[in-house]
Amino acid sequence: LVAPALRAVTPDPALAGMAPTAARLALAAGDEGLARRWRGLLAGAERDRLDFLLALAVPDAALPAGVGREGREFGSPALRIALLSALGRPVPARLWLLLPAAAWNTAAVPRAPVAAQLVLASAAPAKRVGETVLAALALAASGESDPVLLHAAIGGIERVGLDADARRFAVEAALAAGL
Repeated sequence: LVAPALRAVTPDPALAGMAPTAARLALAAGDEGLARRWRGLLAGAERDRLDFLLALAVPDAALPAGVGREGREFGSPALRIALLSALGRPVPARLWLLLPAAAWNTAAVPRAPVAAQLVLASAAPAKRVGETVLAALALAASGESDPVLLHAAIGGIERVGLDADARRFAVEAALAAGL
């Protein structure tokens, strides 16, 4: 809805206060180029946050160097790991180190319907696109920002060859979770 108006605005230092929002809106609209233009007005954690989102949206984008440094963190490290891993991106060791101790020794109870998990587990490797997408949507809808369910859903979509859709899904999940 706002993408056409946003495209008409030229990023300018006088608009630096709206740069984080403008860049996120551009990514939500699927316009990575516009998000990159607003990136020039960002610094510190806001720039790292946008760089992370761009790393999800663009296959060859580098992860931000600041992710994993003390004081420059944002959002759930488990969710960031799940989204990167689901897209087949390498997960830097510094992200694993940010996980709380409970993430290593507490079993997560899946909140998603078992049927959706089982369908996804059989449909994705068999390249049944329709079944995979439906099961992935059911998982994502039931788990909101649950890293395990999003990993399964996004990974399944990528496994059937819908790489661009998987990246868009990951960006939307990251935006919805406040990353």
